[in-house]
Amino acid sequence: MFNLGMGEITVILLLALIFLGPSKLPELATGLGKLIRQIRKATADVKNEIVLDDAFRKPFEELRDAVTLSPDELKRRDQLKENAEKLRRQMEELERQQAEANAQANPVEANANAVAALEGTATPPPEPIAPQAPGTWPPPVASAAPPPPPPPLAPAPPCEPPIGTFPRRPT
Repeated sequence: MFNLGMGEITVILLLALIFLGPSKLPELATGLGKLIRQIRKATADVKNEIVLDDAFRKPFEELRDAVTLSPDELKRRDQLKENAEKLRRQMEELERQQAEANAQANPVEANANAVAALEGTATPPPEPIAPQAPGTWPPPVASAAPPPPPPPLAPAPPCEPPIGTFPRRPT
């Protein structure tokens, strides 16, 4: 804490012994021990309050926002939350539909992949072979063009803290 070495501590203890005497030194040590214990207890209490503050801070911030922000801003925030939830549900539905379509197209492979996924050894399905005209040699190679990327999501508007609030410093 104070970066004191053994030599410095010895000099301080010798000076305390000389100036205070052997009768007052044990009382001073017990008083110093109690002081350090009280300081540690107080800092632990403050840390516990900070942890509780983080747990209760969110509902109070929402309540403060509801009181201080304009109704338009509150509606905008609610719409953003609803849109995010709607997009999440749509993505889950699309993933479910794609899994069902894959299962209907190749039921044997879907069952094998489901079992392999449970075991942790899923294999990708084989690439389809392009139909070839009779009598052509060598057979044409199917091109493995990647599927087009999904359309980009609209960027979210920047979120700024409400006026009059300050960001919390990390503890």
